[in-house]
Amino acid sequence: MSDNQVKYNGLLIAFGFLLGAINVLFLYTRVFTPEAYGTLSFILASATLVFPLISLGVQQTIIRFFESNDENGRKALMANSLQLLVLVSILVIVLVYAFESELRSVLEAKNTLSQTALFSMAAVAISMAFFELFFSWSKVNYRSTGGIFFKEVFPRLVITIVLSTHYWLNPLSLEGFIQVLITVYVIRAFLMGLRSYRLLPFHFFYGLDLHRRITYLRYGALVVIGSGLSMAFLEIDKVMLHSLRNASEVALYTVIVFIATTVAIPLRAVQPVFNAKSAKFLAHGQREQLNTLVQKAIEISLVIGVFIVALLLFTEPLMLSFLPMAYHEAFAIFPIVLVLKIMDSAFSPAGIIFQYTRYYRWYLSISSLFLVSMVFLNLWMIPKYGIFGAALASFIAVSLFSAVKVGLAYMILDVQVLSRTHFWPGVLVVFLMALEFIPDHTLSTLFYFIGFALSVLLLIRYKVLTKSFLSL
Repeated sequence: MSDNQVKYNGLLIAFGFLLGAINVLFLYTRVFTPEAYGTLSFILASATLVFPLISLGVQQTIIRFFESNDENGRKALMANSLQLLVLVSILVIVLVYAFESELRSVLEAKNTLSQTALFSMAAVAISMAFFELFFSWSKVNYRSTGGIFFKEVFPRLVITIVLSTHYWLNPLSLEGFIQVLITVYVIRAFLMGLRSYRLLPFHFFYGLDLHRRITYLRYGALVVIGSGLSMAFLEIDKVMLHSLRNASEVALYTVIVFIATTVAIPLRAVQPVFNAKSAKFLAHGQREQLNTLVQKAIEISLVIGVFIVALLLFTEPLMLSFLPMAYHEAFAIFPIVLVLKIMDSAFSPAGIIFQYTRYYRWYLSISSLFLVSMVFLNLWMIPKYGIFGAALASFIAVSLFSAVKVGLAYMILDVQVLSRTHFWPGVLVVFLMALEFIPDHTLSTLFYFIGFALSVLLLIRYKVLTKSFLSL
C-alpha cells in the first residue's frame, strides 16, 4: 500500500507544482505588479509562519500518540485536538481585532499593508491549522493520497482558474483576489475534514483524563517550537526581505524559490508514509526497520531530486523566455537556491525522526541556534546584497544544519543516515553545481545536457519506476 501511496502522492505533487508553475511563470507575474505580488507572497509567508502557533502541534500529536492508544483513546486524542484548535483560533481572531493597528505598524516597514491584510493572514493560518489536523488523521490511517490532492492540487487548480479570469472576465484586484484565496483555504479545510471523518469517525465532545491532556499539551508545545522553526527556515528570508528591502524583491525571490522547491517533490511524496511509519517503529523499538526506512527515504529524495535539478538547470533558458524581464535578474541566485533545496530535502528525514523521541527538546535547542544564526546572517547580508544575500544566508545555515542532523541521528539514535546508494546522486549534484562556474554559455549548456543525460541514466540504474524503489 505504501509504495502505491508514494507513487500517487508523487504524481499529484508533480501536477500541483505544474499548476503552481503556470501560476507563477504565466499568471501571477502578469496579473499583478511585482509590488502587489510581493505583498501577496508576504501575506502567505506570514500565515505559514503563524500557523504552527495556532495549531499548537496537534497534527504531530495525533501521529505521535495514535499507535499507543486504543480506539477510545484515539477518539479522545482527536477530540482534544479539535477543542484546542477551536479555542486558539477564537483567541487569535480576538487578538488581531484588538491590536490590529499596532501589528500593522510593526510589519509595514517601507511597505503599506491594507486594513484587511492581518485578518487575511489570520484566516489563512487558521484554515491551514485545521487542514493539517484533518490530514494527520488520514496519515495515521495510511490514506494520505486524498490529503495530498487537497494540499497540493486543489488550491492551485482553483487559483489557476481564478487568475485566468483576469483576461476573459474582469480584471482582478489584489484585495479581491485575497478574499478568493481565503475562501479556497477554508473550503479545503472543510473538505479535508469530511474525508477524514469518513475514514475514521471522530467526535468534538469526548472525555479525556487530565494527565493525558497535559501530556499531549507538553508534546504539542515542543511541536509548536519545532514547526515554527521549520517554517521559519522556509519563510523567514521572505519576511525579512519585505521588512529590510521592498515587496518587489520578495516577488523576485518567491519566483526562484518556488521553481527550486520542485526539488522537494519526492520528499513530500514519501513524507506522509515516512512520518507514520517512523513513529510506529520508534514506539515499538524497531530500530533496524527505522534505519532502513530513513536510508530509503533519503535515497528516493536524492535520486529523483538530482534529476529535477538537472532538468531545471538544462531548461533555465526556456523558463527565462516565459518570464517578464523584471524577473530575469533573480536567476543569478538560482544555483544557490537549488543546492539549498536539495540538501534540505535529502537530509530532512534525519531530523523528522527526532520529533517522535525523548530527545526532541534537545534537537529543537540545536535547531533554534541555527535559526538565530540564519536571522543574523540575513540581517547582515540582505541590506547589502538583497536577494543574493538572502539566498546565501539560507544556504550557509541550512548546509551546516544538514551536516549536524546527520551527525546527531548517528550519535544519539544510532541511525546510519548515509549509505553507498547515496554516493552517485551526491556526485552528480556537485558536478551540476560546478557547471555554474563555466563562463562560456555554449559550453555550459552542453555540459548541462550531459548532466541531464547522466541523471536519466541514474533513474534507470536505480529502477525508479519499479515498486521496489518506491516502497517504504
